Amino acid sequence: MAADACDVVKSGELKLIPKSQESTWYHWLGTSNTRPWCISRQLWWGHRIPAYFVTVNDANVPAGYDADNKYWVSGTTEAKALEKAAKRFGVDASKITLRRDEDVLDTWFSSGIFPISIFGWPNKTEDMEKFYPGHLLETGHDILFFWVARMVMMCKYLTGKLPFKEVYLHSMVRDAHGRKMSKSKGNVIDPLEMRDGATLKELQDKLEQGNLDAKEVKKAQEGQKKDFPSGIPACGIDALRFALCAFSSVKGDDINLDIKRVVGYSQFCNKVWHTTKGWFNKLPKGFVPVDSLALKGDEPLVDRWILSRLSAAVAEVNAAIGAYDFRKATSAIMAFWKDELSGVYMTFKFKAGEETPEATVRSNNIFYLCVDFGLRILHPFMPFLTEDIWQRLPRRAGDTTESICVADFPSKETCNYSDAACEESLNRVLHLSESCRKLSETYFLGKPKTFQAEVYFKAPADDVASLKELQQTIAILSRVQLKVLDAGAAPPAGCAVVADGSLEIHMLIKGHIDLGEEVKKLTADKATKAAALAKKQTSLDGPGAAKMAPAALQKLRDSVKNLTDELAVVERAIDTLAALCA
Repeated sequence: MAADACDVVKSGELKLIPKSQESTWYHWLGTSNTRPWCISRQLWWGHRIPAYFVTVNDANVPAGYDADNKYWVSGTTEAKALEKAAKRFGVDASKITLRRDEDVLDTWFSSGIFPISIFGWPNKTEDMEKFYPGHLLETGHDILFFWVARMVMMCKYLTGKLPFKEVYLHSMVRDAHGRKMSKSKGNVIDPLEMRDGATLKELQDKLEQGNLDAKEVKKAQEGQKKDFPSGIPACGIDALRFALCAFSSVKGDDINLDIKRVVGYSQFCNKVWHTTKGWFNKLPKGFVPVDSLALKGDEPLVDRWILSRLSAAVAEVNAAIGAYDFRKATSAIMAFWKDELSGVYMTFKFKAGEETPEATVRSNNIFYLCVDFGLRILHPFMPFLTEDIWQRLPRRAGDTTESICVADFPSKETCNYSDAACEESLNRVLHLSESCRKLSETYFLGKPKTFQAEVYFKAPADDVASLKELQQTIAILSRVQLKVLDAGAAPPAGCAVVADGSLEIHMLIKGHIDLGEEVKKLTADKATKAAALAKKQTSLDGPGAAKMAPAALQKLRDSVKNLTDELAVVERAIDTLAALCA
């Protein structure tokens, strides 16, 4: 049985995910490690062992029978065991007394036949024919040998078929520091406490209600006080589910469950809710989405871009789920909802101003498709939130689907709006918008949010036309007044300038700020940043760096790099302002 279990993995008939777990499988089931299995347990509950203690009540005992007239027989029923005992000892069944063993079968023995016992095996039931074998088993890698191997060995032996084709072994959950959860450490996290929230006092009172020693209680409470000084905030079960999937790795690495990350995903839930609510509030009464959204080709850049990004998200989520890479799937979903749909598309639409009636209808249909399909790909990870929102969506004519649970999952075929050229253009828009915002923040940080700086793009002649097509989109997203200069034209005097490849970005600052005062502020900021950089650089160059944990060392390196970049920006700003003051 063990050899057969090894063979089906080697042949690919049974697939273990992650593949790295195959070595564990071969280690336990290889010929060098197979051992007899004691299957009896002294427990109250379980499958009682079908073995019977035999007493023969006959003076004419067959030769070779033990002096105590006792022996063991097995049988699927007591009648069969009695028949077997009578035949073995050559006596009438009335001369035999049976007493069934009080032990039960080992848990993993009973669990090993779970895939077939639930369908009525050994009877050839309709359920057995219809549902056995299954396709996928999902469980923790810690019971790969105890449970999975037993199911494979026993079901294959008893039915000739594997109970499943794939085994997905999920990660094990540890605390934020990577420690195994233990009551004595006080680092056990109850999912219900993450769903509903719990104060520090409630957490500590719960420890006192357990059976820990007083010293262990005190130690555990100190650990809780350090890890959860303000208790555990209520995050909701969707955020917890999403977090566990986002933490998971195709390599099967352990999950270090950090409450702060779960809180972050709870905020993502709010982002999804408010994104859809913001759109609902702008919908005209009685809006009915089109059955199928067809593009004419003359739609604005952002409309074509968001549909292309939706297609990319759908394709990536489908591929990631198919590969059990749930971290990649959740990343794609978050990027679409948070950065692209809300961060770019909604921002642009809300800031662009009034549209023509025809354009408004088009925008509403595009946004509807993005929300509808966006909720569907999010649903496996956040079922409660997505169901709630989806029930509030307007319905296409004739659509009677009762729940998002049974709505079709989007695919590359049903969501095919990919446009590589459009994405390349808008990526340039986003890059240049970010450059404009950073330049504005450097010099106009104290200005009100309504202030829009004057920006001028000076580009090579062959790039002017394409930049003018993107001009309005860049201006809206960067919140500046933008003008792309014709070839040979010069920007006004008094501008700060940065280069972006062959493009020069000029921002008019003279007349808008007190140049001398800003130089003083930036000089003071330079001194603060330089001191902080020197301190961190000393730590990085010192002997203590070699003793730091890899994550902490990388964090220090990133901090040094960020401060170096920030210092360079401040120094350039000081030089620019000093030149304008001259």
